Amino acid sequence: MSTMMAKVVSKVDDELSAKPFDTRTQLIDDTVRMAMESSKCQMDTEIESSLDYCKVVSINVHIAEAFG
Repeated sequence: MSTMMAKVVSKVDDELSAKPFDTRTQLIDDTVRMAMESSKCQMDTEIESSLDYCKVVSINVHIAEAFG
């Protein structure tokens, strides 16, 4: 994973807990979109793996909140 993608994942992790639930999905979308726009030449496997990671984070947040 490139340094930039590591920073994106770290940013998502750091900010998820600070945001209300309804803005978390938007935060993930905005962060991934920003990463994609800033590194068009690295859009293949690194961005796909980050998108997969963000989806897992989002699903885990939904599960955690559903069960309190």
